Amino acid sequence: DSLELRPEIKQTARPVDAPKTIEVEKTSLDAILVFGQGPIIEKDTRQKASDASRRKGSEDINLWSRALAEAASQLYKRGQTREIIVMGGRTGGEGYDSEANLIIQALEAYGVPQQAIKREDRSTNTLENLVNVLNEHIDKNPQYKNLGILTANYHLSRTRMLMELFGVSY
Repeated sequence: DSLELRPEIKQTARPVDAPKTIEVEKTSLDAILVFGQGPIIEKDTRQKASDASRRKGSEDINLWSRALAEAASQLYKRGQTREIIVMGGRTGGEGYDSEANLIIQALEAYGVPQQAIKREDRSTNTLENLVNVLNEHIDKNPQYKNLGILTANYHLSRTRMLMELFGVSY
């Protein structure tokens, strides 16, 4: 199944029915941390929402965040994680929705139930992502022992460095 980017995901989302394999059972996670990839963009022009000068409701996630949402939904549906924790603030500007909220809309359109999703929607950079998710979710819930990270390739080394700096195993 190839990754297909869709501007209006809610109209074309389809469920993923993947078999439970030995690989899936070996990589089952308590949660996946999805690091949002800003900025929030305007649906029609595809430019940064705050530069487009449109009203709230015209915003969308960029193609990296959409790809992360699709990947996270497939991992969830394959049983490789119990929860998805999405991070990202208002990178399109204060008048627009957060990265986390828009990624969650995409996750729900891909069929991930609301009860499997947690959000951190105040951060605007990777350090804030991790500090806030540790304070709001990970440190308060001892069931998070086996975590995975999902982010863009260019973002991975910074994310790994911060995870190790804070002593979060992943």
